[in-house]
Amino acid sequence: MCLLKEQGGMGFRDLKTFNLALLAKQGWKLQNYSNSLFYQVFKAKYLPHTNFVDAITGSHPSYVWRSILVAQGIVRKGLRRRVGNGESIHIWQDSWLPSPTTYKVSSPVNLLPSDAKAGHGVLWMWFDRLLDAIRSPSLLEKVAAICWGIWKNRCEVRHRGHRRSSSDIARNSLVSLEEFQAANELFASPIVKEIIKWSPPPPPLGFRPIQIKRGWRNFLPNQGNRSGYGYS
Repeated sequence: MCLLKEQGGMGFRDLKTFNLALLAKQGWKLQNYSNSLFYQVFKAKYLPHTNFVDAITGSHPSYVWRSILVAQGIVRKGLRRRVGNGESIHIWQDSWLPSPTTYKVSSPVNLLPSDAKAGHGVLWMWFDRLLDAIRSPSLLEKVAAICWGIWKNRCEVRHRGHRRSSSDIARNSLVSLEEFQAANELFASPIVKEIIKWSPPPPPLGFRPIQIKRGWRNFLPNQGNRSGYGYS
C-alpha cells in the first residue's frame, strides 16, 4: 500500500518511516541549532556535558526525550565530523574522512589504541610508532623526506598561499633526497681533498624554524653517520 502508484501501490505514506524522519529532524536541531529555545531547554536537562549524538537516555526521561532518542541512530548515520583541532574525533569510530563510501578509517586498528582521538599529540604518537615499525633504512629515508616536503608545503601555504598537489610534494621530496644522498657520496669520496663546509641559508620571511625532536644518528643510520634527517 505504501508503494507509489506507478509501482502498483496506493501511494500511502509509510507512517513509521515518516515519524522517524520527523524525530530525526528534531534531533538534528538539538545537534546544530543552539540558539533556539527548544535546544536550550533540552540542553540544560538532558545534554549538559555532551551533544545529541553522544547522549544517553538518563534517569527519569520524559516521553518526548525518549521519542527523539529513537532517531539518534539515523542522525549518526548521516553525520560527518568537521575537523578542527581533532580533540573530539574518534579516529576509528567517527565519520570524518572525505571519502564518499563510509567516511571512516577502513584499515584495521593498529599502531594506535582503539579509542584514540585525532588530536595533535596522537598524530605524533602514530607517526613515531610508524617510524619504529619501518625496518628498511631506504624506506625510512623516503618517509622522512616526504614528511619534510609536507612541512615545507605547509609553510608555503600558510605564508605565501602557494599550495602543491600531493604528487608534486612526494616527487620533489624524493628528488631532494637523491640530491642529498649524492652530496653525501661526493663528500665521502677520496677525490675531495678539502673539507667542504656548508651552512644553511637564512629562512624566508615568515617561516618558522623546525625543532628537531629525534637525533639523526638514531633516525637515519647511514654509513659513517655523517648526516641525516629529523622531524618536528
